[in-house]
Amino acid sequence: MNTTNIHKKIALTSSIVLAFSLFAGLAHGATFAQINSQLEFGSRGNDVISLQTFLASNSNIYPEGIISGYYGTLTKRAVTQFQLHYGLPPVGRVGPMTMAKINSVIAAGYGIDVYAPTIYNTSVQKTSNSAQISWNTTESARGKVFYSASPFLLAEATGSFSEPMISGGSVALATNIQSSQSVTIPGLMPNKLYYYMIVAADNPGNVSVTNQSSFITNP
Repeated sequence: MNTTNIHKKIALTSSIVLAFSLFAGLAHGATFAQINSQLEFGSRGNDVISLQTFLASNSNIYPEGIISGYYGTLTKRAVTQFQLHYGLPPVGRVGPMTMAKINSVIAAGYGIDVYAPTIYNTSVQKTSNSAQISWNTTESARGKVFYSASPFLLAEATGSFSEPMISGGSVALATNIQSSQSVTIPGLMPNKLYYYMIVAADNPGNVSVTNQSSFITNP
C-alpha cells in the first residue's frame, strides 16, 4: 500500500498516518453568539465582537485573533477567508448570505472547521469474489470507496479540502456517520487486480481522499 502523504488542495492521506494536532485552533463544541445585523468595514459594536470571536476560533481564518469591536482591515480579510472557504462571494462584508452561513455554522456547533478528517488504519479482507475495506477517521465522517479494475482518472479539487473528480469504476457507500467505517464490495472476479480509493467527509463538508491503492482477490 502506498503510504506517501500528499497534501495539495485536497487532503490526500495514507493508511498509516495518525492525527497529529490537526485540530489546533479549532473550536469544536465552543458556543458563539449569533450575528444579528449585516456588517462591513467601519462597523462597531457587539455584533462585531461576536463576529471576531467566531472568526478567531480558527487561526487559518483569522490568525491575528483581535477582538476589538471594530470592523477593520484584519476583520475584513478574515471575513473574506471565511467566504472563500464556504464558497461565498469574497466581498469582505457580512451581507445576508454570509450572515446566514455564519449563523448556520454557529447553530451546528462546529466552529469554523477547515480541517478534513484524517484517514488511517485502512485494511482489506479479501475472498475470491468480494472484499471488505475498513478504515478509521480522526472525527465522525461519511465514507465511500471507489473501486475499479482499471486505474482511476483524477481531476484536481476546486476548493480546499473538497472532493476531487474521480472517473471510472463503481462506488460503495458506508451507511453511518462515524469514525470507524467498513464497506463490503461483492461481485468481484477471482485472482484479479482491483484499484480503490477511500473518501471521507465530515459534517462541515471537508473531504479527505486516500492515495490510489490496489489489492488482488483470492484465487
